[in-house]
Amino acid sequence: MEWDPNKNPGRAPIGGKPKRKNQKVQAKANVESKKRAEAESSAQATNELTFQEMFMLLGIIETIVKDWSVEDGEIISDIIDQNKRDICWAICFARLVQALYNIGRPVNQHVQFSIAELLDHIKPGESENFELANLKIAFDHIADKGILKEPTTSNKSQKANAQGMRVQKTFHLYENVDADFIQARLNRYPVALIVQVDADFLSVGKEGIYHLPKKQPIAEDTRLHCMLLIGYGVTKDGKTFFIGQNSYGESWGCKGYAIIIIDKKCDIFCQKDHYR
Repeated sequence: MEWDPNKNPGRAPIGGKPKRKNQKVQAKANVESKKRAEAESSAQATNELTFQEMFMLLGIIETIVKDWSVEDGEIISDIIDQNKRDICWAICFARLVQALYNIGRPVNQHVQFSIAELLDHIKPGESENFELANLKIAFDHIADKGILKEPTTSNKSQKANAQGMRVQKTFHLYENVDADFIQARLNRYPVALIVQVDADFLSVGKEGIYHLPKKQPIAEDTRLHCMLLIGYGVTKDGKTFFIGQNSYGESWGCKGYAIIIIDKKCDIFCQKDHYR
């Protein structure tokens, strides 16, 4: 039986020729398919870039002078997400002690320190939020009893006063310091920056740039946050910028990092010493 095109429009028998598609429709589909492929390729290429490479692509950076995250070993650990818990201060303390302990040691001796143990000491659920009073408690705890090394097995306790290797360090809150003060310390170790959270900070996008605003008097609705400063560099117009590592996960800023511009007085905490 022969195929009748009048009875079966647009349909060919097996081995026959299909109905020819409209050329304009086909061309449009090809363009859209190409755009999708290019977008997927671009996204994949972006995901493979380091945050440093992404910073350079912004076109505003001349050079990165110091970056503790590129040192061998575990001077600075990867980005983590604190989620809805207000535990930024504990993350910063654990990572500051980690950097101070690991700097200058062979990579096979590098260790991490327990965020959970520090939280338990401050009584999570009662006062784990970031308040200046909690800084004093943490300062005293780390100086007196030390912070617990992160256990290598899951069955070991991370409760307050748990047994294990501890490292003691003395920290200090430095108020109203400038960029030069911070830069001098970053040449020797990372520091923690205290931020008064605003809408701009919460919405830092992939461009990863945040201009630290002028400090305001602390009010009842002031929300404090702290993040690590792990390095610094120079912009194309000769200004110093700092590399900030946040704890909001990789969706914040540039894979969790940001270029922080500090041209006003601010507060930091770091190892206490007599260097000015």
